[in-house]
Amino acid sequence: MTEGRLTIDLVRRVMGWRPGDGRWITGPNRCWQPLSSFRPTERVQDALQLLEHVQADYTIASRGGAVVAEVIVAGRSARARGTVLPLALCQALAKALGVETEDAA
Repeated sequence: MTEGRLTIDLVRRVMGWRPGDGRWITGPNRCWQPLSSFRPTERVQDALQLLEHVQADYTIASRGGAVVAEVIVAGRSARARGTVLPLALCQALAKALGVETEDAA
């Protein structure tokens, strides 16, 4: 799964937003923000916003030059390992939510 597809799947599932013409449609009143303004696989603060929105518990560890993220949502636990923290957080969240993904490179 590409980072772009992972972002779209998570943002739809967690935030209820949908992608539009270069933007996220964020509400029923056609509220929107640019796609580039919310990038959870690239920006830690955006990944943490997803985790907060689903009230997830999470841990982050550094091992052998890689980061390991563990996420627990509604009793489901998942881990992801990679070199990019926000991507690892999103991959672990996706796994915990049952969204299929690949481990971070």
